[in-house]
Amino acid sequence: MSGADNPIKSESLDDLTEVIYLQIPPEKVVIAQGLIESYEGLSVVRTSNPELSIISLIFTKDMRQTVIEFLNGSKDLLNWQQTN
Repeated sequence: MSGADNPIKSESLDDLTEVIYLQIPPEKVVIAQGLIESYEGLSVVRTSNPELSIISLIFTKDMRQTVIEFLNGSKDLLNWQQTN
């Protein structure tokens, strides 16, 4: 399924920032965090719910398309699912 078939949705936090919530296998959390934060300015990663292995990606609105492209390109590696 391509990103066009199942678009990634972000939620506005304020006038400047958005968030995407992902559920990711526990063994992939550190890998995801390292990959995402290695791209300067792409996104900040926070663990929103450690028990359910949910992370949040917080980014500026102007980085939205780049974040989505990264997520689409890393779907197989990180095995993430979007959540609320």
